Amino acid sequence: MLTKLLVSSVTLLVVCSFSVRATEPIIGGWRLVENHARTHEYRFAMLPQPVPGGTQFVAVDWTARKLVCCLAVQGKEISEDSLRNKFHIPEVWIADLMNHWNLEQAPYRPRLFMLTADAAFLAHKFTGESTFMNGGLLLPVDSHVTSQGHLMINQERYRGKFIERPLADDDGAVYIYTLRPSSGGKQVVVEVPFGNN
Repeated sequence: MLTKLLVSSVTLLVVCSFSVRATEPIIGGWRLVENHARTHEYRFAMLPQPVPGGTQFVAVDWTARKLVCCLAVQGKEISEDSLRNKFHIPEVWIADLMNHWNLEQAPYRPRLFMLTADAAFLAHKFTGESTFMNGGLLLPVDSHVTSQGHLMINQERYRGKFIERPLADDDGAVYIYTLRPSSGGKQVVVEVPFGNN
């Protein structure tokens, strides 16, 4: 009887633990990069954890405070080796995608996935700096912006902050998005680097 009770308690704990993790939103970054020959463009998701193929996200037009639908994950996780040898991405953009600029203190090690953009996304003209067209913040597809300009993600209200910080030796910049939940939970930080050399 005691054994059954212990097994049931452990099972319940695992289920509850999984349920809490499952409801946490997956928030990351995205980047548009080209191959060496500049004949192909690729959009990649830079996520804190793996996601299944077909998962949809919205990009944030930060200046306009709009969410731009939709970007969908296509296929399995992409390795750094694949970026180099299959997609022929220049090293500076591999460094961006893998966030090699901040190895010690990066908010997370990016997990990369190819993204497919739908017609609505491709038709959108991002406002503000031209760099916003090449990357930024990525949110779950059911997110929205409130009338006060806050982000609603999984029924949680987030205050967003954006800063642009130079990379080492002025080799470009990193866009840092900080989302602080109104409930006082752990803030989310996403870094999207744009290297020059």
